[in-house]
Amino acid sequence: MAALRGRGEAQPEPHAAAAGAERFILRTVVRLTDLLVGVDVGTSAVKAAVCDTAGRELCHGDARLEWRTSRSGTEIEPDQVLSAIHSALSAALSPVPDGRVAAIGVTSMAETGVLLGGKGGPVAPLIAWHDARPSATGWAPNWGRKPSR
Repeated sequence: MAALRGRGEAQPEPHAAAAGAERFILRTVVRLTDLLVGVDVGTSAVKAAVCDTAGRELCHGDARLEWRTSRSGTEIEPDQVLSAIHSALSAALSPVPDGRVAAIGVTSMAETGVLLGGKGGPVAPLIAWHDARPSATGWAPNWGRKPSR
């Protein structure tokens, strides 16, 4: 009998054959596990975890993010972040038994976002949440301060 991926069992199934002979074919019944996937796009790395519906972690993966720092600030190309997400998910999902991803949750770093152009593609690098550009240019948000008169 062939090895089964995932949880399953082989069951013989009668099959009508020519001239009244009886034969059996092997039918595989596989019970797929529902999987929950979490992705955290952090400042230093992307982390992914795969859990069952009881919340038990089955596997995880991660991929480092390589930011570049210059006089103007700290940045990373959107494609590098997407590649890290793919790597972390691949590492987390590849050793897990066959299953159905029932839900996925994603969280990301602070105020960092991707600026998209009219055709939906990124138009600029991501600027790190801890980048000092706003204060260096004299612009800073007025959070929690009373407006000056």
